[in-house]
Amino acid sequence: MRFLPLLALLLACTPDPTVPFEPITVTEPVTRLDLDNGDGDVFITATAGDQVVIDATLASEDVTITPQVAGGILSIQTTCGAAVDTELCVADFRLSVPESVEAAVTTAAGDIVLVGMGGDADLATASGSVEVDGFSADTLLISGDSGIVLGLRLAAEEVVVSNGRGPIELNFDQRPLAVSGETTGGDIQFVVPGGTYAVTATTDSGEVTVEGIDEDPASTETLTATSGEGDIWIVGI
Repeated sequence: MRFLPLLALLLACTPDPTVPFEPITVTEPVTRLDLDNGDGDVFITATAGDQVVIDATLASEDVTITPQVAGGILSIQTTCGAAVDTELCVADFRLSVPESVEAAVTTAAGDIVLVGMGGDADLATASGSVEVDGFSADTLLISGDSGIVLGLRLAAEEVVVSNGRGPIELNFDQRPLAVSGETTGGDIQFVVPGGTYAVTATTDSGEVTVEGIDEDPASTETLTATSGEGDIWIVGI
């Protein structure tokens, strides 16, 4: 199971901005990002600097972006005038943030991409897809419904993914302590460094394949995969 990374899809499909937007630099210290972006996409990449830079593609010139920092928490508000059609009250964000910043991001239909981050993350989308690449914090939580969840070069200790009917693929560069993936209809694939794990893999109508690792129910490293109708692969490398 292999998906085209969302980063490539976003770069290929994001249209040229029809509305000029001057990037905003946030100079206050930020330890956490809270962003609820409706139908817009969110692309977050780590930077070696200590400032957050907000760039965006706006669907209408009446869309206003307002960042606010309180207690180290950065929230970004997207607002529109009363005359703006709901479909045009959308912003696709591209954010550069310090690597250690934690992120809580929610969308309705937009995709979420997180690259190179080292702060804990909680990512949720109703119908979009999620890609996390090069993640090195302790905890990664992902909630979706029908889109793709793809994790690449993961070094998190704990990863929990619930993805409704969509597929899940998680690839780890370092041994995780606890991985959980649940979907009602999609396939699940975990690729982990070889070694011993406590494995629980359950599917109602699909097939389960476990190879390249040793299984021991007493192991402190756990891999749990549950699918209603999909296949499950757990592969050690």
